[in-house]
Amino acid sequence: MLGGNPSEILSALDGIVYLADPQGKIVAYGGQDWAPFAERNGATDLVSPDRVLGHDLFTFILGDEVRAFYRKRMDEILNGEERAIVLPTRCDAPHRMRELRLAMTPFRKGGRIEGILFHSTLLNEEERPPLSLYDFQAIRAHLTKRRPLPMLSLCSLCQKVRLKGSDHWITGENYYRAGGPSEVQISHGLCDPCADTHYGRALGE
Repeated sequence: MLGGNPSEILSALDGIVYLADPQGKIVAYGGQDWAPFAERNGATDLVSPDRVLGHDLFTFILGDEVRAFYRKRMDEILNGEERAIVLPTRCDAPHRMRELRLAMTPFRKGGRIEGILFHSTLLNEEERPPLSLYDFQAIRAHLTKRRPLPMLSLCSLCQKVRLKGSDHWITGENYYRAGGPSEVQISHGLCDPCADTHYGRALGE
């Protein structure tokens, strides 16, 4: 698809980069921040090529609603409806708030779209007091205790959470100020503002 070693070429780019074929299979990945970012977020297994290359992109995307969102945006690019799609996203850690820019662009060969390039770059990163809500290793550990845990909805784009029994989405900091527990199950989706802005409410169509 690309001359030389595609992953080596992508590794020369800033940020986190991966190339998926039209079906969503990852065929190349890299970016100068790929390995450090994976290690900082407890995903050291994703540094190994055999854990990434050839795998379905959608197995790394949590939540049916979120998978449907990315599948639709990919189809818009593959069908020529969109030349490129840029999304503001968040990827928080317990002690860090991270704002990123995700660009989805067509990869063409001979004038034909043969895949989609995903390129995330860090826009802003700030230290903060640790919030265990964004410690996903701890969240997974809670599930091993074999007791009922409350379900918490988390927006995959802006990282806000929805208060139980309401339509209000708030920051993680305000969630704890409201007395929200740390031991929860996480359900990934899209908050109303993100769905309206970036999806045009197409989820329900």
